[in-house]
Amino acid sequence: MSASLTPSNEEERAVNTDAPEATPSRRYRITFATTGPLAYVSVLDLGTVWERSLRRAGIVLRYSQGFNPRPKIQFASPLPTGCGGAAEWLDIWLESPM
Repeated sequence: MSASLTPSNEEERAVNTDAPEATPSRRYRITFATTGPLAYVSVLDLGTVWERSLRRAGIVLRYSQGFNPRPKIQFASPLPTGCGGAAEWLDIWLESPM
């Protein structure tokens, strides 16, 4: 799986301006391909793979606020299982710029 990481065009912004400890976060868009056997992996499993690989790489992700915090990861127009894609997008929010 090949991927490229590019910063988005949005400026740094606070996720929740009501919270006193709100810090700015940065959104990055990752472009990757799902070809061959990877086309048969569901988008939920791909999310788990990306979450674990980013954590393993030591990249500090922004987490949602609430009782069960989850990393802020979003797939843009996920394809159905079985359909491969040459340019799929994944947005991640980081605690600090890279």
